[in-house]
Amino acid sequence: MSAFVAIIRPGCASLLDDFINRKPYTTGVEELDNILVEGKHRMIYQELIMKYLIWLGIEETGSYDIIKKIAKKKFKEKELADLKGKLLQGWLKRVGTEDGFIETWTVVEQAARYSFNASHSLSYAYDSLYGAYLKSHYPLEYYTTVLNYYADDNERTLKLINELKFFKIALKPIKFRHSSSKYSISKETNEIFKGIASIKYMNAQVADEMYELRNNKYNSFIDLLYDLSNKTTLNSRQLRILIELDFFDEFGDANYLMKLYEYFDYFNGRLQIKKDILEREGFNIDLVRSCSEKESPKMFTKLDSRKLLTIVAREIHCPKRTLKDKVQAQIDHLGYVDIVDDRYSGMACVVSLDTKYAPKLKMYSLKHGNTLDCKIDRKTFNKNKLKEGDIVMISGSRNKPKMKRNEDGEFVPVEGTTELWITSYKRINNI
Repeated sequence: MSAFVAIIRPGCASLLDDFINRKPYTTGVEELDNILVEGKHRMIYQELIMKYLIWLGIEETGSYDIIKKIAKKKFKEKELADLKGKLLQGWLKRVGTEDGFIETWTVVEQAARYSFNASHSLSYAYDSLYGAYLKSHYPLEYYTTVLNYYADDNERTLKLINELKFFKIALKPIKFRHSSSKYSISKETNEIFKGIASIKYMNAQVADEMYELRNNKYNSFIDLLYDLSNKTTLNSRQLRILIELDFFDEFGDANYLMKLYEYFDYFNGRLQIKKDILEREGFNIDLVRSCSEKESPKMFTKLDSRKLLTIVAREIHCPKRTLKDKVQAQIDHLGYVDIVDDRYSGMACVVSLDTKYAPKLKMYSLKHGNTLDCKIDRKTFNKNKLKEGDIVMISGSRNKPKMKRNEDGEFVPVEGTTELWITSYKRINNI
């Protein structure tokens, strides 16, 4: 485990694949292999790089200075070039040819980006084993704890959520009456309920205030809006986010609830209103008239705004929100998607996209709830370009080996590896 946490650092990138696949490794020089025995011949620790430097003629104190510069990322390009030349001379004296030098030098060069020393690696190894034990024996408690701990880290949260299925733990979305401020456990059902405070712009106070309303009876969303306005510190931005995330879906579709809130925000507390404003905003004048005690040529007065809003709640109709809108709201406010529905077989949404080379996408399966990394060849992508949040029906895919550059700069397949390529698809953002 110590070797693993060291070798996944950028400084050991050239050594990683063979290590992961349990392949034996040699520098090609028996004497050097014997020096690097603690790393199974790989320079995975800073101490092993020091041994390598000393073996090639660098003084011990000088090797320590080099490692310190590497650790603090203070090496400049010219200094690295000078060091490479000096080490090459030492290699020629030891080995007699340049064969194998470039592979070992690559490790030193990459270590200038980031590498671990042995004691640091061992400490991380212990932490990793503690975590593995807790996952194995107390997965529900472990994941609830770490989800709360990393509540502000969307990337790590997504990785943790993707692991839950392995332990058959269901993650329940935030819902009015059920969610408090933090992630919480239900041991009886092996479920974790999301916490509201983990959402951007939310906080523990407003989450707990809404949780206090959980047992109240509400005939409509308007009734709840009055309590949210009078009994909590929930602000307009927070309320809109919760509506978009279907937090209040027991009262209806998000588009309908958002429209109701706009009416509430406009009429709540008003005792009078000018007719020209109603006409300009497109409000039903007859409806407002029925809720006012007095009317002048230009104004309604003694308005019963609660009565008006209650009638509006029964009479207005809105088109239902699309799946794309739901997905985009989750990406914007949660940083991930958690929709899982058998109706969406073969469908996925684009969670992230990198088009620097062959377009690389992180796709979320709307049926299975898992996230996959995949690629699309440039020609296929340019015919039907995608962006974050798009809903895609995938009609063709295949696995191909990963590619890497060889010594001649050519791309060659990496034996024993595969990556998913989407070969045909169509966007379906209107469902």
